[in-house]
Amino acid sequence: MVLDMGSDDKVLSEHAKDMALPEFCESADVRTLAIYSIGPQIEDFNHISNIHEAGFFRADKSVLVMNESLITTGKGAGGAFDFIFDDPRFEQLGDGVPGVMMPRLACMEAMRN
Repeated sequence: MVLDMGSDDKVLSEHAKDMALPEFCESADVRTLAIYSIGPQIEDFNHISNIHEAGFFRADKSVLVMNESLITTGKGAGGAFDFIFDDPRFEQLGDGVPGVMMPRLACMEAMRN
């Protein structure tokens, strides 16, 4: 099962809450993986943190995918995501949440046009 709770969509968040996903997964003995894909904006991290804090979905394991394609054109990737690891809410996502960089795709500009 895949549940995409992107873009701070209030309807999806409420639906996830109504579904009681953590309880369902536990009762079905389903192990869960949260894949948090974000850009270098604080709003992206706020969305992830809000989902976690509200308890809509807390996974057995988590991974943070930092998408370099979402960095403003002309800016480098160096340090773009450092603010996340300095934020105390990062530790609340779980012990040892690995961060993975997804490099900017060379063809992304052509795909957007």
